[in-house]
Amino acid sequence: MSLPGPDQFAERARSFWNERYQSFTLSESGWMGAGENYNEYLYECKRQALTRALGRIGVNAHSSVNVLDAGCGQGFFASIWLAGFHQATYTGLDICEKVVAHLQTEFPRSTFFTGDLAAWRHPQGKEFDLIHSFEVLHLLLSDAVVESAVCNLSSQLKFGGHLLLTAAMPEGAVAPNEYIRHQGRAFWEATFRKARLKMVAANRMYYWLPDGGPKNRMARRILRLPGPGLLYVLDRCAHWLGLPQVFGGWDSRTKLLILAKH
Repeated sequence: MSLPGPDQFAERARSFWNERYQSFTLSESGWMGAGENYNEYLYECKRQALTRALGRIGVNAHSSVNVLDAGCGQGFFASIWLAGFHQATYTGLDICEKVVAHLQTEFPRSTFFTGDLAAWRHPQGKEFDLIHSFEVLHLLLSDAVVESAVCNLSSQLKFGGHLLLTAAMPEGAVAPNEYIRHQGRAFWEATFRKARLKMVAANRMYYWLPDGGPKNRMARRILRLPGPGLLYVLDRCAHWLGLPQVFGGWDSRTKLLILAKH
C-alpha cells in the first residue's frame, strides 16, 4: 500500500489541529491530558532551550533580526519574542487556520500565515535571519515531507542565518506510536547536506519531563504527588548536571539543533 502524498499529510495535520484547538491553551498544543500546569513546565524547558541557543548564535534583546516561527501553535514563542525582543520582526506560520485567526487577534502587530512547512513561501519573498520549529517535524510522519520542509525553510534563510530544529536523532528511525516518527541520524545528516545546512550544536532540552518522570510506576507516582513542580526541579537539576539519559524515552531525548546556512 502506497503512503499518502504530501497534500494528504498536510490535510490530515490541518484537520487534526483544527479539531484539537478549542481554547488555545498549552495543554492543546503540548502534552494532551497532562494538564495546564504540567505543560507550563514543559514549555518553560523549551523557553530555556531557545534562550541558550540564541545566546550561542549571538542574538539578544537588542538584536534586529527577522524571525520565522515555523509551526507557531497557540503562540507561546510569539509572546516571548514580542515581550523580550523589541527590535526583532516576528512572523508566525501554522497549518491550522483556526489558530492563525486566533493569533492575529491576540497579537495584532505581528504577522501570521496559514501554510504547510513543506510548501509555504513568504508572499513578498522575504528572507529570515532566524527560523525555528519546535517539536513539529516529528509529527509529519513522512521522511519525504520532513526533507521537503527542511529544504523549504532553509531556502528562506539568509546566508549566515540559523535554523533551530528539534529532533531526537536515534541511530535508526523510531515510531513510538501512530502520531510520531523520529527520523534516524543518517536521514538528518543527508537532509542537512541537501539543504546546505551545517550543524553548529545539538543541545539537550530535557532529562525525563516529557515522559512523565521515571519509568518505575511507584517512583513516578511518589514524585508526582506534590504536583509537577518537584519533577520539574529534578529534571532541571539532572539536565544541568548533564546526567546520562539512561531511562528517558525519545521525547525526553529530543535535542534543539542549531544549524547555520552556508
